Amino acid sequence: MNPIVLARFNVTRSWPWLRRWLRPTVYFSAGLAVGLVIGLVVLGWWLWPVEWVGGGPQDMAVGNQELYVRIVADLYAYQLSETTARQALDWNGWRGDVVACRMAATPSTNPADRLRLIAVAAAVNGVGCPDQFPSMVKR
Repeated sequence: MNPIVLARFNVTRSWPWLRRWLRPTVYFSAGLAVGLVIGLVVLGWWLWPVEWVGGGPQDMAVGNQELYVRIVADLYAYQLSETTARQALDWNGWRGDVVACRMAATPSTNPADRLRLIAVAAAVNGVGCPDQFPSMVKR
């Protein structure tokens, strides 16, 4: 085709329905972009950001609770601070020592990890895990 003919081709004059459709679409897209910027950035991150408070181990998934108990058991094995272990595992009615005993009763648990879990449970509840391991009860 001749390039001069293509340059003189006016889309909106040839197809008037395109002009009626294009203008509201552009305005809607621009309004959506401005609304997202104002809503997310200004309101959501600057003016009224969401702050999660009061969440504890009882609000975590079971796998994350087990990871949390394992970290506390490792910390207790390193520091031997019963106060820290009690504060971390007996948090707002959540019984982390029960989770530690359940993890220690799992056959796939490493023996060293098992002893750390029983020790941290004994630091929290004073007796360890008497149901699973009666011979290892702290007396």
